[in-house]
Amino acid sequence: MGVPRTGSCGTVPGEDFWGVAAQSLRSSGGTRVATLLHAFLAGRSLRLLPALEGRTAELRGLGRVGLERDAVAAREFFALGPRAVRGFRLRHALALGPVDADVMAELLEAELATTLGPFWRGVAASDSADLGRRTARQRQLRDRLRDEATGSGTDAAHRTHAG
Repeated sequence: MGVPRTGSCGTVPGEDFWGVAAQSLRSSGGTRVATLLHAFLAGRSLRLLPALEGRTAELRGLGRVGLERDAVAAREFFALGPRAVRGFRLRHALALGPVDADVMAELLEAELATTLGPFWRGVAASDSADLGRRTARQRQLRDRLRDEATGSGTDAAHRTHAG
């Protein structure tokens, strides 16, 4: 049974969901489901989900539970992926087809700058100056433990020179 995966951008539907979509494409001649799948991945419509849910109504047990969980993940995937990208393309009047990564980055940077104010892409945040005391202390302790484990801390340097 496929399990939805959670990543930095949300939950991705598991293999069960996409397996039912593929099976539906094969069994129905593919035309209607292919149209719905294209609209789903293009960020235009969620109508694919009720169509697939109707085809899984006869399933029982874990298979049905897995598909229900995948349907929830598919809705989140749609909102964070295809629907968000479609909205971005429409806001910036981008043509259909691939968009160059540099163009996408520039447009996204300009969009964020209007909301957040000026910022510099690729510049890391300053160390602990802007962090709360607890986070700064956690980082300090983590770095100390890492240095002790690798022998690269200042104590190791003193032991080497002293001994």
